[in-house]
Amino acid sequence: MLKGNAHWIMRQRASGAPLIVFLWENFGPMHLDRLAAVQQSSPMSRVVGLELNASSDVYSWERRNPDEPLCIFTACDKKQGIIGTVFALFRLRLRLGRGSYFLCHYENPVVFIFAWILRLSRCDVITMGDSKFDDYKRVLWREVLKTFMYLPYTGAFAAARRSKEYYQFLGFRAARVSAGYDSLSIQRIKAAAKELPVEEEVPFEHRSFIVVARLVPKKNLNTLLDAYVLYRNANVDPRKLHIFGDGPLERELREHANSLGIGQDVVFHGFVQAAEVCKQLNRSLALLLPSIEEQFGLVVIEAQALGVPVVVSDNCGARDELVRSGVNGFVVEAQNPKGLAFFMGMLSNDEELWSEMVRSSAAFAMRGDVVKFVEGVQHHLSLDGEK
Repeated sequence: MLKGNAHWIMRQRASGAPLIVFLWENFGPMHLDRLAAVQQSSPMSRVVGLELNASSDVYSWERRNPDEPLCIFTACDKKQGIIGTVFALFRLRLRLGRGSYFLCHYENPVVFIFAWILRLSRCDVITMGDSKFDDYKRVLWREVLKTFMYLPYTGAFAAARRSKEYYQFLGFRAARVSAGYDSLSIQRIKAAAKELPVEEEVPFEHRSFIVVARLVPKKNLNTLLDAYVLYRNANVDPRKLHIFGDGPLERELREHANSLGIGQDVVFHGFVQAAEVCKQLNRSLALLLPSIEEQFGLVVIEAQALGVPVVVSDNCGARDELVRSGVNGFVVEAQNPKGLAFFMGMLSNDEELWSEMVRSSAAFAMRGDVVKFVEGVQHHLSLDGEK
C-alpha cells in the first residue's frame, strides 16, 4: 500500500503549484541531497520524492530521519510484486496530478509501465541515469531494445559528457538531454567530516590511501592489491591501504592480500555510513578508484569536497568533469597496476605535489555540488514550459 499523507497531497494539489516528482528505488544520502536542493530552489513548486521500496538490496543505508522536511512516499514493500507496485504508483499519479516526473531505473518493468502511464496521461517524463557507451562491450540487439525502453520518455538527465553522448546515441535529441545528475551536497559532506581542511588536520606523513567501494568485480580491487604490492616494494616506508565497503568479494580480496604478503598493511573496514566515509576521507592521502566499469563514482565528489586528490581509472565517469590528470589527481588505465603504483608513489613521496593537488581538488569541488542537479532539472522544466 502507498505510504504517505493523503491530506498533504490534497492540500498541495488544490494550491495549483507545479509538480516535480523524483523516483528512485530507495532513498540514500545522495537522493536526499538532490531532493532537498530542488525543494529549496523551487519554493513555489510541489517537490515530491517517491521510492519503490523501503530498503535497498545493495546498500545498507541507515533509514532517513522521519522528521526530514521532505515529502517522500514509499510505494510498497517488496512482497507486492510488479502488479501491486504499478497499481500503487498509478494511485499516486491520480492523487498528485500532472507534472514533471523524473524516473530512474528505466530497465525495471515497474518503472517502464509507470513511464507509459505518465506519458499517456500527458505528463512530462524524464529518465535519469549515468550509463556510458564505454562501460562495457555493447551488443546491438540490447541497444535496440533500450531505444524501445526509452520511448515513453520526453528527455534524459545524464551525469556528465560521456553519459550525455550515450543518451543521444540512443535517440534523444541533444536539446532534451541535460547533465548534472550525479551530484552531492558539498555542504553536507563538509559538515559530516567535522574537521579542519584536509592538509591542516592530519600531517602528510600520517595519511593513508583509501578505497570506498562495493567489493564487486567491476571495482577491480584485485588489480589494486597487485598495484599496492608494487608500490610497497618500491617504498621504504609505505603507507597503509584502508578499504571501506562490503560485497561478495570480501573473502577473496582478503585471501588475495594475504597471499601477496600485504595482509598486515591492507585494512578492511566493511560498510560504513556516509558521515563516517567523509570523516575517513578527510584523514586520507588520496582516494583510489581503479574500476573497470564505473558509470560515475560519487565518492570522487566526496573526496574533492574535502580536498583529497584522487587516482581513478579512465573508465570512471566522474573524470569527465571533475578530474584533471596532474592537476587534482591522476587518471590511469584500469588494467595497469604498474601505472597505478607509480602515481601512488608520487603522491606518497612528494608533499609539495600533494599539497598543490589538495588545493586544486577543493577548487573543483563545486562542479559536483547539487546546484548542478538543480540546473539540470531546471533545463527540462524550461523546455516543458515552452510547450
